[in-house]
Amino acid sequence: MKVSEAIQFLKRYYEMDDVIAIEWWTKDSFFSEDELKNVTDEEWDYACGEALSEIDWSDQHEYITDRVHHHLADFRGATK
Repeated sequence: MKVSEAIQFLKRYYEMDDVIAIEWWTKDSFFSEDELKNVTDEEWDYACGEALSEIDWSDQHEYITDRVHHHLADFRGATK
């Protein structure tokens, strides 16, 4: 996803003061410095699109939900 697309999506669905959980990775987090020199933006765009279309994100949502509830309980216990 291009940064401009992410910004438009966020503006469309969220208010500026909403709190959301978000994560992203850039090209340099997947390759060594030497490898990075040999990956074009076009290749990166294609590879990301293909890879992301294969991932079942529902498992990640369940894991994150579990962790959020765990830490919410910790916080509530610590503030009593």
